Amino acid sequence: MEFMASRNKVAWPRSTCQVVKAAAKSICGLGYIFLQPLIPYESGPTVPKKELPKEAGDVTGEQLMQCQSIFDDSEARRAHIEQKAQWLFTSIAFLMPALGSVLVFLIRDPEFRAQGCSVSLVILLTAACLLILCFIAASRAMAVRAREILHIHAVVDKQTGAFREYSKDFHAKGLLYCATMNTATNDHIAQFVRSAQVLLTTAVVLFVFGLIATVYDPWCPALDGMSEGGESCALTASQQFIEQNPGTQL
Repeated sequence: MEFMASRNKVAWPRSTCQVVKAAAKSICGLGYIFLQPLIPYESGPTVPKKELPKEAGDVTGEQLMQCQSIFDDSEARRAHIEQKAQWLFTSIAFLMPALGSVLVFLIRDPEFRAQGCSVSLVILLTAACLLILCFIAASRAMAVRAREILHIHAVVDKQTGAFREYSKDFHAKGLLYCATMNTATNDHIAQFVRSAQVLLTTAVVLFVFGLIATVYDPWCPALDGMSEGGESCALTASQQFIEQNPGTQL
């Protein structure tokens, strides 16, 4: 009963104004994803001050293990995001030559230009533009190399050059600082990866529709003639003219 009561409290849009606002918000969010590769950002995340503990205290072994686990989780997420970005590069490297070959074939075909087959060309050019944006997003995701780890100054004092006296509090603060900075960087990279995934999916869909429009384009008689037994557009047009005018010889 409590579950059913909680479900009834979901705020669904009830008026036309709320529906329009929700649709506008969705469109703005989608536009933000498409423009993500071109939006400038700062060089790195800000230093976290409020998240870290202010007062020193007696850190237990369980708390230190928990801080280490948080740091390890941020490192594992970073590796997962970078693996996705590399997969996107592989997909782009496979799709870009195929799309470029189709565009070069259609643009250089004189019959295609003469008949003005614009539908398939517009779809394929849009897919090419989205694929370029996907490449930019994936490149920006892979270009971010900022990473915080515990280095030599976590053990050696920078001013004196002597070994620090080991402190669980200092160790835990260092792990939390690195985890917080790396999490902010991971969120930054994940935005580019998400944008690249949406752009790549849209480009693949448009590429498939563009190929279908190239073969079955009703506004392009040249392609219809090419698809029927390899006959040219001029031969097909001549046959249609002879059928309409039986007494005429070409």
